[in-house]
Amino acid sequence: GRIITTSPLKQQVSSGERLYRLSNTGPINIMLPKYAMHGDVIEMFDIDGLTSINHLTIYVSEGSGHAIGTLGQTKYEVRTIGNGRLVFDSSNNLWRLWDGDIRTRLKTIKEDRKLLPNEQVLVYGMNNTVKETITLTLPRNIAVGDTVEISLGYMRKGQTVIIKTEGGDIIGTDKTLLQFPKRSQYPPEMTWVEVKELTFNGTDDYLPYLKFAYVETLSELGWVVQHYRPNVERVDFKNPERIGLIALATQNQANIDHENNPEKELAITPFTLANRVATEERRGIAKTAKSSMVNQNSNGIFEDDTIITPKKLNERTATEERRGLAEIATQEETNTGKDDSTIVSPLKLENRKASESLSGIAKIVPSKGTPGTQRDKPGTGVYNYIDNTTIVSPSAIHELLSTENSHGVVYLASETEVIEAPKMDAKFPVVVTPVQLHKKTATEDRIGFSQIATQEETDLGQDNFKFITPKKLNDRKSSETLEGISRYATYEEFKKGELNLISEPGKIKQFLQEARITTIPESGIVFTGNIWDTCNFDIKPSSEIDRGTLKLSSQSQADLGEDDTTAITPKKLQNKKSTEQVEGIIQLSTYAETVAGEVNNKAISPQNFVLAVQTEDNGLQASTSLRGFVRLLDGASVWQGTDEAGSDPENEDFLHDGYAVSPRELNKALSH
Repeated sequence: GRIITTSPLKQQVSSGERLYRLSNTGPINIMLPKYAMHGDVIEMFDIDGLTSINHLTIYVSEGSGHAIGTLGQTKYEVRTIGNGRLVFDSSNNLWRLWDGDIRTRLKTIKEDRKLLPNEQVLVYGMNNTVKETITLTLPRNIAVGDTVEISLGYMRKGQTVIIKTEGGDIIGTDKTLLQFPKRSQYPPEMTWVEVKELTFNGTDDYLPYLKFAYVETLSELGWVVQHYRPNVERVDFKNPERIGLIALATQNQANIDHENNPEKELAITPFTLANRVATEERRGIAKTAKSSMVNQNSNGIFEDDTIITPKKLNERTATEERRGLAEIATQEETNTGKDDSTIVSPLKLENRKASESLSGIAKIVPSKGTPGTQRDKPGTGVYNYIDNTTIVSPSAIHELLSTENSHGVVYLASETEVIEAPKMDAKFPVVVTPVQLHKKTATEDRIGFSQIATQEETDLGQDNFKFITPKKLNDRKSSETLEGISRYATYEEFKKGELNLISEPGKIKQFLQEARITTIPESGIVFTGNIWDTCNFDIKPSSEIDRGTLKLSSQSQADLGEDDTTAITPKKLQNKKSTEQVEGIIQLSTYAETVAGEVNNKAISPQNFVLAVQTEDNGLQASTSLRGFVRLLDGASVWQGTDEAGSDPENEDFLHDGYAVSPRELNKALSH
């Protein structure tokens, strides 16, 4: 065998050679022998498996008259990975090529073809004008599990592809199940269909990728679709009947009215639909208003984004508090005057005349009437008291002045007129109302009305109009909050603390000069004098016998520890730390701090001390260079060997750092 690498020159090979190609070095060119015998063989091996990148080019020798692969071909380029052979056929003067590459490669199909097992094909349409039909025949009598892969994605419009079987083979599906089928079309609702062929049209169908597998699980041998992937399209406004993907519209896109040319290939979700509410500027959805919202009073707060149905509109009847619908009242209903839900038309109103038994419309009494000459004789106009068909207007009422012979309207006397009582003018007859009469009150300068003060007003003492009776004066008792009448308390009443009495100074002095304050001797408090004259309180210094007062110690007093008359605060005690020179408080170290041995301001507890002593390999064990704790060994840990040979000095099992031998164990070891 010979190893060949890349070279700019054609490398000459001989019949019978075995060539091992280092394809990682680059493209390789070889020249076949000029002279060959029938059956001569040249073997080639792709060591690196990179011929698919670095191609092998085979040339026939110039002047040999040979061909390679097919008649007339003098050069052949190999792009496959694997081994191969060249065999010389002298009858055709042709080097026949056997390629050991077993990889399946996609084949482009443009015409009818009988497919091979495990073949991959792609149907390719040339153009949209030629409406051709290509038939692909699936192989039969092949191994169970063989597959065929067919890609129809490059079919043209109008092109038809028929995939059919031969003999008794069937296909275990139909085209419907390969074109976005409904769930109800699958088992168990339906049984699997078996057909002899599948037909796909490039214009109407969703062109899939299909992978068929040859199986024996159907009613007879045949093909199943192991995998299919239909060509997924986007929705097309011009072809609304076709299924496809669709993007979701944004809220702004969903809100565009149809006259403003909205997007035609977007989907609206329930969320965006719910947000497209009707406004005054755009169409949209709206909820139906509730009866409670429709029927609220006119001064209520109304929604502007709901709609009213005829039923709700009919429910909104007019009332005194709200605008709404109402029927026109009949004449009977108008005259009865009991229906408060209908409205009165001008005609019905005109026919409702006022009478003693019916309120209604009537004429206004003529103006400029004159009073009667006597009290029992009617006058004219507004003074004609026997007229029972006309009504009096405000102007006529204003003419009806009261006289001595005819009753009528009067002016109400003003406060000044009531108080001063001037001579009456006939054009302006006046009368005194109770209110104005009450204003003619008594003062220090005029006669008039007055009123007895209530007890509350008497106690308040602010009303200068009302007068006080002896009873009210007697009931105005003096208190802490009210000035009033009272009497002097007796000394016994004073001592008992009776209320609403006057205490004179003499009784107060007598009371306060008596002993009123006592102290407990053990408390350290001393009292002298009395409350009226002079009283003194003093607190003894604190001692081990008596309670009293203490000053707080300074930090220096707390550190010195000699003062027995001051008190130490928690802060001063906290600052009195123990050192090697000064006594004080100290913190217990943790186990880790105990073993580390680095802090000098903490104490070791017995627990951590025992734990540090009894824990092995914690850094405190004795060694040849450091003092420390040890554990006594015995038995085989001290001596191993025989009496004849002694102990083995090379034995690595003997423990060292942190361990010691007692005199007893040493004596036992020496006895050997």
